[in-house]
Amino acid sequence: MLENPNITRIYEEIRNIIFYMIPEKWDSIYLYATVISNEKNQENGEMFFYYFPKSILRKNPINVYQIPQKFNIEEGEYLQLTNQLYNLIKKLKKATIEKGVKNISDGMFRATALKNITIPGSVTKIGEDAFSYCQNLKKATLHEGVKKISKDAFSNTALEEITIPSTVTKLGKNAFRWESTEKSSLKKVVIRSKNIKKWGTMVFGATRDDLVIYVPQSKKAEYEKILRSTNGLAFHAKIVGKNW
Repeated sequence: MLENPNITRIYEEIRNIIFYMIPEKWDSIYLYATVISNEKNQENGEMFFYYFPKSILRKNPINVYQIPQKFNIEEGEYLQLTNQLYNLIKKLKKATIEKGVKNISDGMFRATALKNITIPGSVTKIGEDAFSYCQNLKKATLHEGVKKISKDAFSNTALEEITIPSTVTKLGKNAFRWESTEKSSLKKVVIRSKNIKKWGTMVFGATRDDLVIYVPQSKKAEYEKILRSTNGLAFHAKIVGKNW
């Protein structure tokens, strides 16, 4: 499991503020936030959440803007809490995975505002949904040492290219998949591994027509057959063999 004191502290603070902002027991909460930087590196965006109250009877969800009136909370004070929560979420744009970390746990950075991430060689497994829906994530560097990239690990991100290290042996279902070709940003994939034993379906599925996948020349026939038959690449994407 990834143990990053800074990230853990931010998540704890986010959790504490949310608990404080909702003055009743609840079953589940759904939070959405965007953080966008303009040309002057100024950040703006939006945040919204709603929750389902804990009850034997099914209740309608309550959103963040209904809370002050429903519970007679002073709006100025509540707005300050909302701003504090959003500022904490903005901090999730930057994260460092320290050397020595062995696994990145499931959903660890899911739907955060990360722009880039470097995964050190000490990491052997990237968990399910670890970076899924990080829609600002344009760059991910995976160092030699990673062995397993799990299901949906990088699905629905803004990655334009990715290099899969030579140490990788397992690629999970939908690992780099976008939900639709219109949104896909992936243009270049470099597969350096000659030892991928387990392929999930649709690893790169729903890709752009101009996607180019570079694979080891010695594995081109084998890998191309797998990619064409189980990854939805029958009619598009170029697969090129390289000597490495």
